[in-house]
Amino acid sequence: MSKSVKKAVSKKKTAPKKANQTPPMGKAAIHSLALVAEDSITLKVKITGTNPGDSTVKVSLNAVPVQTIHSSGSITIGNVKSGDVISVDGNSEGSVHVDINVPADPVSMDFTPGFFNDEFLIS
Repeated sequence: MSKSVKKAVSKKKTAPKKANQTPPMGKAAIHSLALVAEDSITLKVKITGTNPGDSTVKVSLNAVPVQTIHSSGSITIGNVKSGDVISVDGNSEGSVHVDINVPADPVSMDFTPGFFNDEFLIS
């Protein structure tokens, strides 16, 4: 006597798609987004050939002012992502050198005495 065995087939229930519904992101997409965001970046500013206080260096993230310094030092900026723009402008009676600690274009800036303005594009 043989018994026939039927396998249970589960039917997946799918919810109807709503208009303009964004599909869920997979693990790979979420991981790639995490690689883009930086916790924070640091700009190192070195001012030479003048007295402390005789210079002004203003830093902005995507046109929003972040910090102004008047002598050599570091500026830390949080929530920076690929494609963001860091603006550096000001004036100095001496030379100004600015380094950034993440991949960017350019990787550093050098300014001669006078007014200056340039931008880092975060890679």
